[in-house]
Amino acid sequence: TYEAVKILNERLLPIKSALGPDATWNQIVSEAISNGINLQATYSLKIATTPEYYQSYCCAVQEVYVDILTGEHQLLRTDILYDAGISLNPAIDIGQIEGAFTMGLGLSLTEEITYESNGMPLQHNTWEYKPLTAYDITLDF
Repeated sequence: TYEAVKILNERLLPIKSALGPDATWNQIVSEAISNGINLQATYSLKIATTPEYYQSYCCAVQEVYVDILTGEHQLLRTDILYDAGISLNPAIDIGQIEGAFTMGLGLSLTEEITYESNGMPLQHNTWEYKPLTAYDITLDF
């Protein structure tokens, strides 16, 4: 998540400052490892509509094209590393992981689910609720 990235950036800031603006990513990471800086960050997201935290052990990196003039974006590539333990059927696991990731994209990019005071959603159909379409998901998983 963005919060985990902020944690890593704070840890790497002294290294980046010491090496200067021309340092490559490999140089920064190598120096951080040499100095014993932890390059793993975790963050638990608690969404206001869910009663508890959800634990998942995975990492995702996404390559995104963003048009800075219009705000239009295209999700070019996603790489996901997921600890599924001993898999009974890797094909099913991959489908579940990609599906869950895509649902998370929908929640972050297009869905704005709001609720009435009695807990019922205000969006009753796709006129008010905007799920992702086939053109909104990652081109290359």
